[in-house]
Amino acid sequence: MKVEGLNFASVDSIKRMEEKTYSSKPYVYWGVDNLFPEQLLETLNLSATHSACVQARVDYCTGTILPENDFKVNKNQTISQLLHLIYQDINIMGNAAVEIIYKKDRTQGIAGLYHIPVQNLRMGKLENYDDEDRYYYYADDWSKQRQSTLIKYTGVDPSSYESRQILWIYNGQPGTRYYSPPYYMSVLNNIRLDHQIGLFHLSNITRNGLAGLWINFPTGTQVSAEEQSNILRKIEDRFVGAENGGRIMVSFSQGSDEKPEITQLSTSTHDNYYTEIFELNQRTILAGNKVSSGLLIGLPGAAGFSANADELAVASNHFLQTTIIPIQEQVLSQLQPVVDMLNPQADMTIKVEQKVMR
Repeated sequence: MKVEGLNFASVDSIKRMEEKTYSSKPYVYWGVDNLFPEQLLETLNLSATHSACVQARVDYCTGTILPENDFKVNKNQTISQLLHLIYQDINIMGNAAVEIIYKKDRTQGIAGLYHIPVQNLRMGKLENYDDEDRYYYYADDWSKQRQSTLIKYTGVDPSSYESRQILWIYNGQPGTRYYSPPYYMSVLNNIRLDHQIGLFHLSNITRNGLAGLWINFPTGTQVSAEEQSNILRKIEDRFVGAENGGRIMVSFSQGSDEKPEITQLSTSTHDNYYTEIFELNQRTILAGNKVSSGLLIGLPGAAGFSANADELAVASNHFLQTTIIPIQEQVLSQLQPVVDMLNPQADMTIKVEQKVMR
C-alpha cells in the first residue's frame, strides 16, 4: 500500500568549522555563513553538562591572583578581571582578543589593555602564507554588517603608533589558518543531542505520553486532499492539541471497508533506553570538554560526594595538569609580552595561584 504525504526529515548535523574567503571581502568568513561564533554561544545554553564543563575550565584557568599581584591593566580593570574575560572567550570560542590603547603621546607606551568580545572580530585575508602583517575587522553584528561600517585593526606593532591594534590569542590547531576551533568541537552534535533528549521528555510529560496510534481510513481516492487535511486537523485538535501534531499517524488507502482501522504502535525501546543514551552522551560531552570526572562539575558518583573525596582530588589534579595548565601557558605566553609594555620599569609578571584539591 502506498501512503502519500509522509515526510521523514533528515537529521541536521553541525558541519566542521570552515574558513571561507571571497574576493569581494577583505576578511575571512568564520564558518560557512560567517556566524560560527554566534552558533557556539547558542550551543553553550543547550546542555547543562556542557555549560558546567566550560564554566569549570574558565574558573580553573582564572585561578587566584593575590591582591598584591593584581595590578591595573586599564582605568577600570585589573589583570584578574581581564584574564577571566579572556579565558571565557578562549574556552567558548577557541580564540580571544585584547585591544591595545596607547597613551596620548604614543611614544610613552601603552595606556591600557581592553578585552574585546572575539565574536565581534573577523581576521583579514593574508596575501601570503607566511605574511606577518595581520589585520582584523570589528562589527557590532555580523549578521547585519555593512563593509563601510567595519572598524579595521592591525596586529601588535610597538613601533607603530598610528593604527588601532589587536592581540589575537588562539590555541592553534592543524587544518586551520585563521581561526582556532573550540576545544569541544568534536562533541557539538552530542551537545545538541543532550538538548533534544531534554525536550523529548518535556514534551512527553506535558503532552501526555508518546505517539502511539496509527489511524488508517480505507477510503483512498474517495476523499479529496482538502477533506483529508480537515480530518487530520480535527483528530489533532481532539487528541493531541495544536503543539504536537505528530503523535498520531493518519493515512488514507484503497479498501472496500469504510470503517477506520486504529492500530496501537509498539516501540522497540526498553524502559532504560533513554537513560542509557543520556548517560553515554553525558560521558561523551565530558570527554570532549577534557573534563576527567563528572565530580568536577557537580555530578555525584554512585556513592555521593563524601565517599568519592579521593577520586575528586585525583580528578582535580589530573584536570589541572592535562587541561588547565596547557591553556594557561598558551594564553599567558601570548599575553605577557604585551602586559610588560604597560610599565617596562616595573615587574608586571602575571602570577596565578591555582587551588588544588587534596
